[in-house]
Amino acid sequence: MSKIYSHIKLFIFTLLFLLYFTGNSQEENLKILLNRSYSLMEVGNYDSVIIYSDDLINLAEKNNSNRYVIKALCNKAKSFSELNKPKEAYDLYYRALKLCVDTSSLKDKAHIYSDLGNINFTQGNYATAKNNYNSEIQIRRSLGDLNKLASNLINLSALHRRLKEYDSSWMVLEEAKIILNKIKDKKLYGYYYNALGAHYSSLNKMDTLLKKPGYLDSANNNYERSLNIWLKLNDREEALRPLFNMGYIYQLKKDYKKALGNYLQAKDIVEALNLDREKITVYGNLAELYYDLGD
Repeated sequence: MSKIYSHIKLFIFTLLFLLYFTGNSQEENLKILLNRSYSLMEVGNYDSVIIYSDDLINLAEKNNSNRYVIKALCNKAKSFSELNKPKEAYDLYYRALKLCVDTSSLKDKAHIYSDLGNINFTQGNYATAKNNYNSEIQIRRSLGDLNKLASNLINLSALHRRLKEYDSSWMVLEEAKIILNKIKDKKLYGYYYNALGAHYSSLNKMDTLLKKPGYLDSANNNYERSLNIWLKLNDREEALRPLFNMGYIYQLKKDYKKALGNYLQAKDIVEALNLDREKITVYGNLAELYYDLGD
């Protein structure tokens, strides 16, 4: 019933939209369609984003506006990605990429490589994702976009870890730190410290001959710095990751009381925010911990 109601609302809005639409210039109409797509994207109405993106593509192609075609293709691709349809997303992103032929579309090109990297990372295509992120980094450097560059370096460190390229992981995090000390972005610091914690945690998982006692402590110290940043920013969803990671390290160190405290806090967050995928991970680790405790 809710789906039918949603379609009726969309149909009514579209009729009203078209009445308003006919009195505008073509450029204004393109902007209206694009902004409407962004608004629908923000509330997770991806099916409607796809519909509006198709309308935008048709109008933009009639007006020979590559810029709007690229943005519409990217919005449509992002929607398919969110709907767990990566193949459709790939095709649309590569179609948009072919249209990025001059310097005016460099930001769009960087954005496309970033999204392709994210999809490939999620799909486990780590080598391809690394190439995607490196392509974005090259563009961000040329644009002098320090915020995006730092964010991308942090993402790239995760790929190096997955590929067991620990020296490369460390190098890109060091570069990210230099940039962060210039731009002082609190959110990026939160991501950076979590990534640095993950780096030390990965080193601990290496061959036992290479382990050092301080790896887990270094990991936990950085996770804690990340956690404190997200708590100060009142972002519970982002706080979940370092909070959970700290619990896991306490569990490895057999400090089960502290591990339980962290996992229970994580459980409160996933239930309050209704994060279904994260619930599986948190509940699973809680079950293992209760087994360790003998409960």
